[in-house]
Amino acid sequence: MKRGWGFIRNDIVSFTLSYDLRMRLKVRNLQIVKEADEGRVRGIIVNIDKEGQFFFIRATDRMEEIYAKTHEIEGGEDRPPKTNMEVEFNVVEEGKRKYGMRVRYLSKGTVQFQKVLEE
Repeated sequence: MKRGWGFIRNDIVSFTLSYDLRMRLKVRNLQIVKEADEGRVRGIIVNIDKEGQFFFIRATDRMEEIYAKTHEIEGGEDRPPKTNMEVEFNVVEEGKRKYGMRVRYLSKGTVQFQKVLEE
Protein backbone atom coordinates (compact mmCIF):
# COMPACT_ATOMS: atom_id res chain seq x y z
CA MET A 1 0.00 0.00 0.00
CA LYS A 2 1.45 3.37 -1.01
CA ARG A 3 1.33 6.03 1.66
CA GLY A 4 1.73 9.69 0.90
CA TRP A 5 1.49 11.07 4.40
CA GLY A 6 3.94 11.95 7.12
CA PHE A 7 4.18 11.18 10.78
CA ILE A 8 1.92 12.60 13.46
CA ARG A 9 2.05 12.74 17.25
CA ASN A 10 1.66 9.35 19.00
CA ASP A 11 2.67 7.27 15.97
CA ILE A 12 4.85 4.34 16.99
CA VAL A 13 7.89 4.20 14.71
CA SER A 14 11.02 2.16 14.17
CA PHE A 15 14.34 3.49 12.94
CA THR A 16 18.08 2.89 12.75
CA LEU A 17 20.64 5.26 14.27
CA SER A 18 24.02 5.76 12.65
CA TYR A 19 26.88 8.25 12.57
CA ASP A 20 28.10 10.05 9.48
CA LEU A 21 31.78 10.80 8.78
CA ARG A 22 31.62 13.95 10.93
CA MET A 23 30.31 11.90 13.87
CA ARG A 24 26.84 13.43 13.61
CA LEU A 25 24.00 11.17 14.61
CA LYS A 26 21.62 10.29 11.73
CA VAL A 27 18.22 8.60 11.70
CA ARG A 28 17.69 6.10 8.87
CA ASN A 29 14.98 3.67 7.79
CA LEU A 30 12.26 5.57 9.64
CA GLN A 31 8.88 3.85 9.29
CA ILE A 32 5.52 3.64 11.03
CA VAL A 33 4.97 0.50 13.11
CA LYS A 34 1.55 1.53 14.45
CA GLU A 35 -0.46 4.61 13.51
CA ALA A 36 -1.90 6.86 16.19
CA ASP A 37 -5.55 5.93 16.74
CA GLU A 38 -6.55 8.89 18.82
CA GLY A 39 -7.96 12.02 17.28
CA ARG A 40 -9.71 10.36 14.32
CA VAL A 41 -12.53 12.52 12.98
CA ARG A 42 -15.39 11.54 10.69
CA GLY A 43 -17.05 13.63 8.03
CA ILE A 44 -18.17 13.90 4.42
CA ILE A 45 -16.44 15.36 1.38
CA VAL A 46 -18.30 18.56 0.45
CA ASN A 47 -16.16 20.18 -2.24
CA ILE A 48 -13.41 19.06 -4.65
CA ASP A 49 -11.24 21.30 -6.83
CA LYS A 50 -11.55 20.97 -10.62
CA GLU A 51 -8.16 19.28 -11.02
CA GLY A 52 -8.87 16.84 -8.19
CA GLN A 53 -5.76 17.84 -6.21
CA PHE A 54 -7.51 18.82 -2.97
CA PHE A 55 -10.91 18.77 -1.31
CA PHE A 56 -12.80 19.96 1.76
CA ILE A 57 -14.42 17.83 4.46
CA ARG A 58 -17.33 18.80 6.71
CA ALA A 59 -16.51 17.13 10.01
CA THR A 60 -19.09 15.91 12.50
CA ASP A 61 -17.42 17.61 15.47
CA ARG A 62 -16.45 21.09 14.21
CA MET A 63 -17.90 24.05 12.37
CA GLU A 64 -15.15 24.81 9.86
CA GLU A 65 -14.46 22.68 6.82
CA ILE A 66 -11.13 20.84 6.81
CA TYR A 67 -8.77 21.06 3.83
CA ALA A 68 -7.09 17.85 2.60
CA LYS A 69 -4.98 16.86 -0.39
CA THR A 70 -5.95 13.96 -2.61
CA HIS A 71 -2.64 12.15 -2.02
CA GLU A 72 -3.64 11.86 1.69
CA ILE A 73 -6.37 9.33 0.79
CA GLU A 74 -5.47 5.74 1.54
CA GLY A 75 -6.04 3.90 -1.73
CA GLY A 76 -6.93 7.20 -3.41
CA GLU A 77 -5.15 6.30 -6.63
CA ASP A 78 -7.74 3.53 -7.15
CA ARG A 79 -10.79 5.53 -6.04
CA PRO A 80 -10.73 9.31 -6.55
CA PRO A 81 -12.79 11.37 -4.08
CA LYS A 82 -16.37 12.36 -4.87
CA THR A 83 -18.75 14.73 -3.17
CA ASN A 84 -20.75 13.15 -0.29
CA MET A 85 -18.25 10.31 0.24
CA GLU A 86 -17.89 9.47 3.93
CA VAL A 87 -14.38 9.59 5.39
CA GLU A 88 -12.35 9.28 8.57
CA PHE A 89 -9.15 11.28 9.07
CA ASN A 90 -6.71 12.92 11.48
CA VAL A 91 -6.70 16.70 11.90
CA VAL A 92 -3.23 18.23 12.05
CA GLU A 93 -2.67 21.83 13.11
CA GLU A 94 0.21 23.99 11.92
CA GLY A 95 -0.11 27.41 13.44
CA LYS A 96 -3.61 28.63 12.60
CA ARG A 97 -4.05 26.16 9.73
CA LYS A 98 -5.80 22.82 10.10
CA TYR A 99 -5.72 20.09 7.50
CA GLY A 100 -6.75 16.47 7.12
CA MET A 101 -4.23 13.62 6.98
CA ARG A 102 -4.54 9.85 6.59
CA VAL A 103 -7.96 10.04 5.00
CA ARG A 104 -9.81 6.72 4.71
CA TYR A 105 -13.10 6.04 2.98
CA LEU A 106 -15.96 4.71 5.11
CA SER A 107 -19.07 2.77 4.17
CA LYS A 108 -22.14 4.82 3.32
CA GLY A 109 -24.25 5.46 6.43
CA THR A 110 -21.29 5.38 8.84
CA VAL A 111 -21.05 9.14 9.40
CA GLN A 112 -23.85 10.62 11.52
CA PHE A 113 -24.38 14.35 12.06
CA GLN A 114 -26.35 15.34 15.13
CA LYS A 115 -29.01 17.95 14.60
CA VAL A 116 -29.23 20.47 17.44
CA LEU A 117 -32.67 21.96 17.94
CA GLU A 118 -33.01 25.47 19.32
CA GLU A 119 -35.51 26.05 22.10
